[in-house]
Parts: sequence; C-alpha cells; structure tokens
Amino acid sequence: FAFVGPMAFDVGAVIGNFLLAYFAHAGQRGPAPVDGYPDWLLQQTVDVWNLFEKKFRALWSEHATGDAFGNGLFESPEGKSGLRDEQDRFLKTLFKESLEFGGCKMIRRILGLAHVEDMESIANPEMRARCETFALNFGRELILGAGGFASIAEVAAAAKQAVQP
Repeated sequence: FAFVGPMAFDVGAVIGNFLLAYFAHAGQRGPAPVDGYPDWLLQQTVDVWNLFEKKFRALWSEHATGDAFGNGLFESPEGKSGLRDEQDRFLKTLFKESLEFGGCKMIRRILGLAHVEDMESIANPEMRARCETFALNFGRELILGAGGFASIAEVAAAAKQAVQP
C-alpha cells in the first residue's frame, strides 16, 4: 500500500504498523513473552528509520543537483555544510510528520473500518482491550508529542515504557 502525497505518510505507516504489532504481542503470547519478538519489533522500527535516513541522506548528497541548484553549488566546504544543515532540517520535519502519521495509522487501524489482524486475533476481550488501549494512547502520544522525540530510539524506549506495569 502506497500513497502519492507527503512522504511522511508512507514512512509513518511502516512505523505505525511495527508499533501496532508490538502492542498486540502481549495479547497474542501472554503477559510475559520470552521469545524476544517484542524487542525485535522495536529494533526493526529503529533500524527501518535509521537506514532510511542514512540512505536518503546519501542519495540526496549524491544527487544534489537539479533545477534549483547549479552544478558545483555543494562542492565547497561551505556548500557541503549548507547541504548538511538543510538535510538536518528536512529530516527533522520528516521524522516529526512520520511519527504523527504513524500515530494516526495506529488509531485508524483500531477505531476505523480497516482493523489490524494483530489486535483482532487476540481472543481474550480484556487482554485485547488492554493492548488496544496501550496502542491508542501511544498513537495519541505520537500525534501530540512527536516534536518531543529526538530519535527513533526514544520512540522505541517510550513504547516499551508504555506497557510497563
């Protein structure tokens, strides 16, 4: 599933889906999973963003030309520094918007018409409600507090903390 529009929609969808799977896992495997899968899901969330950011920066640096930029504009030390500053600014905004879209995705997949099987497959209604509540609260936190996260590792740590008793 892809979308022609803001890049953060697709990036956020990936993040939101990993986090939904994370929050649903306790309901699928019991309250104290020992298989390592929840940590793996959070690590995948971190790895996907970090690898995306690294590749995005590399491609942008490699192809820093176009109608708006003359050839050689970014070859000097000042030009390279300016390009890094613009990449930092752009990626900070993209990260924030991706978290916001991810939070929306999480909420939509629980409250909307297109439910996520990870939650739907939890047989115990109380456990399912608990997992959905964790995910809904965290989705809300991503939407309202996205600017407060400095890194995807902080997001993963906050998700882990959100399910602690």
